[in-house]
Amino acid sequence: MLLAAVCTLGGCDSRASLVVDLRTDYLAGHEVERVQVVVDDGSPISARPSPGADLVRGMRVAELDGIANGVHEVELTLIDPAGGRLASRTTVARVEHALALVVLITRDCGDRSCPGSSDASDATECVDARCVPPSCHPGAPDTCGAPTCQSEAECVATLACAVPSCVSGFCLFSPSDAACAPGERCDPSAGCEPVDPPPSDAGVDACVPTAELCNGLDDDCMPATLDGADEASLGTPCDGDDADDCVEGVFECRSAILTCTDVTGDDVETCDGVDQDCDGRVDEAPAACPCPVRHHRGHAYLLCADRRPWTEGQMVCEGVGYDLATLDDAEENGFVAGALRAEMMDEDWHIGLEDRATEGAYVWVSGSPASFRNWAPGEPFDAGGQDCTLMGASDGLWDDVTCDAPRPFVCESR
Repeated sequence: MLLAAVCTLGGCDSRASLVVDLRTDYLAGHEVERVQVVVDDGSPISARPSPGADLVRGMRVAELDGIANGVHEVELTLIDPAGGRLASRTTVARVEHALALVVLITRDCGDRSCPGSSDASDATECVDARCVPPSCHPGAPDTCGAPTCQSEAECVATLACAVPSCVSGFCLFSPSDAACAPGERCDPSAGCEPVDPPPSDAGVDACVPTAELCNGLDDDCMPATLDGADEASLGTPCDGDDADDCVEGVFECRSAILTCTDVTGDDVETCDGVDQDCDGRVDEAPAACPCPVRHHRGHAYLLCADRRPWTEGQMVCEGVGYDLATLDDAEENGFVAGALRAEMMDEDWHIGLEDRATEGAYVWVSGSPASFRNWAPGEPFDAGGQDCTLMGASDGLWDDVTCDAPRPFVCESR
């Protein structure tokens, strides 16, 4: 996934974000080597689809932060393996704070010139073999005219081996070798065609065995061998073209193309102490958690400045899969105190140590043994029901306090 930052000459006071996704029935790798996007005549941003990726399902091309609110022109171009321009489309979209723009490019627009004689003068772009204005995209369906389809059944394929998909009212088609006879494969433009036979030398077996690659050919001169059987990556784990980094599939040879079977969609980060999107960070999404998040030694910490009694703070932590912080050693204690000071939060904070059950028998609310102690001199005082614990951000020292004392609190992922 590619990231870019853009600001107008006037600054970034009115910042917006734009995500650009592609959906097309051109084939990844076989036809589409690279995808290029240009926003408002800016610098090109490129992304490469995984070989065999299902581009009808879509791929993320770019994420841009810091652009100005308003109307933007997005030109998306498909580049073939030879470096040539396979297809392109310009889309004009209004961005207000945030927009996920899906650009549709369909194979049946290859020879279409827009606008046609019966089209409006602004219908300069093509999708699904018809001319539409640049403002047409799935997020603005009213600008696209009547939809071509509402279901796959309404998409009429021109090839017997083409599998239809209805995407935001437009028809896209994917080739399926399974619809062809044995010894044939589905060419996305020509339909079922014979797989290239080995060279003939008038009766003498001229097949020279080589590694069986994923290419639809009998490389090892043994027809029974599965296509791609000798590919080094065959069966190895892989991450598909979704936005997350989770390895949720394996490489398989499909239609003579190495294809990742990860079709689980985007795993979105939520605030629960778990790394859903597999990027090595826990709860890093800005809007995921109720309090600022800091990370240390594989754990996430919530710095919650809202003043609450100890028990209410623990309830807030539990609500997102955390507990009040368990400080196992001096190094962790120092990190938390330093994080609070860095945020200019120089106060006393609830942590997860308490002796509510038995006076003087301190335990962590997480269940961890309380082997490390960092009491301030003369503490714990154990007077007047002081059964809960505060940590001072200025020095990291602990003090026992009544549990109903409203204080900011620190949560830690489990």
